[in-house]
Amino acid sequence: MSDIEFLFFVYDRDYFTGYTIAKDYRCSNSFITRNLPKLMNKGYVTIYLEKAHNRARRYMISQRGKILVTKFYKKLKEYNYGL
Repeated sequence: MSDIEFLFFVYDRDYFTGYTIAKDYRCSNSFITRNLPKLMNKGYVTIYLEKAHNRARRYMISQRGKILVTKFYKKLKEYNYGL
């Protein structure tokens, strides 16, 4: 699964955890442990709330990630409608 596909999935979510991604996105644990840090290093995903009181760390798509998804949709629209 690609990074942009993952960003599409989390675009409308307020936040997500590793558990919710594994359950709802149906990806392997290695996807979470390998790709999530890469997306954070690229600036597409950021930490929303640190781990505390037996609660998992929460992540959110960053402004940079939202801009990337918006640009992709815009290019797709231009391609489909010839704008």
